[in-house]
Amino acid sequence: MAGRCRDLRPHMEVDREHGAALALVGAAPLAVWFLVRQLREENGVDYIIQVPRSSPAAELALGSVSLGVAIAAGVGVWHRRERLVSGGWWRVYGRLLLGGVSLALGARVVTAASVGANIGGGFVLMTGPALVLYLLRGAWLEWRWLRNRDGAGGWTPSAIEWLMLCLAPHRGGGEQTSQRRCPDMSAE
Repeated sequence: MAGRCRDLRPHMEVDREHGAALALVGAAPLAVWFLVRQLREENGVDYIIQVPRSSPAAELALGSVSLGVAIAAGVGVWHRRERLVSGGWWRVYGRLLLGGVSLALGARVVTAASVGANIGGGFVLMTGPALVLYLLRGAWLEWRWLRNRDGAGGWTPSAIEWLMLCLAPHRGGGEQTSQRRCPDMSAE
C-alpha cells in the first residue's frame, strides 16, 4: 500500500490552473445551494426530504463566502485558461462543475415545501442521479485519457472505454480538432 502511494505522488501535483479549477468545482455548488433560498409553496407543509433548520444569517454567510471563493477561482481559471483549454482539462472540470451545480439545484427542488405532491422533486429524483453519474463518468474517463496522454501512464482503455472515448463529442479549437482523439491501441 505504501508503495502505491509513493508511485502516485509525482502525478498528484496541483498547479495553479488545476487548483483554481478545483476550487471553482467545489465552491460553485455550495454557492448555488446557499444562495438559492429554500423553495416553498404558499402553505406548503409536505416534503420529500426536509433539510434541518438553520439560521438565515448563517446560510447567507456561508453562501457569500462560497460565492466569493467561486468568483475568485473563476477569475483564476479565466486568467490561466490557455493551459486548461489547450490541454483539454476544461472537459473534465466543466463536467464536474455542471454536475455539482445540477446536484445543488436538484437538491433545492427535492427539499422544497409543497402542498401535496412535489412533481418537480420526483422528476429530479428520477433523472438527476442519471445526469450526475453520466457527467462524473465522462469526467473520470476524460481524466484517465488525459493522464495517459500526458505520460502518467498505467492505463490501457478497455474496449468499451475506447469506444466511449472515440464516440464522445469533441469540439476543440485549432489543432485539437485535427488530432486523433481515440487512444492508440496499436502498441499492444
